[in-house]
Amino acid sequence: MNRLGIFGGSFDPPHKGHLQVARQAADELDLTAVLWIPARVSPHKTPETTSEASFRCDMIRLMIDRDPRFHLDLREISREGPSFTVDTLEALNLAHPAATLFLIIGEDSFLSLPTWKAPNRIKSLAQLVVYNRVTPISEARVDHGLQEGYWLDAPYIDITSSDIRESIANHERVDHLLTPEVAAYIETHGLYRS
Repeated sequence: MNRLGIFGGSFDPPHKGHLQVARQAADELDLTAVLWIPARVSPHKTPETTSEASFRCDMIRLMIDRDPRFHLDLREISREGPSFTVDTLEALNLAHPAATLFLIIGEDSFLSLPTWKAPNRIKSLAQLVVYNRVTPISEARVDHGLQEGYWLDAPYIDITSSDIRESIANHERVDHLLTPEVAAYIETHGLYRS
């Protein structure tokens, strides 16, 4: 694994936007693999607001199964306490010393990076790969001064897991935002119902 994409998050639920970003990053950057790393507990969320890890992992498996470049990595699920990105990158750096790490994050996360644990260490361990979430990409590149990373040439992603959960709770259709396998899993397990 010489060029390793790191794609973390709550994935509650994983959706087509996540899939689009991972594929775009893998294609554009010629990544050997992309590790999908669900957080046990995001430092910005409470355990009560996140679905059980087993459900989220099952949905990720269902969604990434058809792309051999994609792999589910359970290191944050297995680790106690909040899931800090810097800790994960340190562990991956030890496990794959010959690999170049590419941290795939949304523009919203990139903007909040200074509030993360050890942001400068994060930037020293992995190249940042940012996808557009907030503004037109041409403006975002200039306004946010992304000089230590790479901006994906991908369309604006206007799908959020929180919106999907809210829509399901309100009995609104979300099939167009999810892969059929994930939509069926959510229905079978009655997830996100109010």
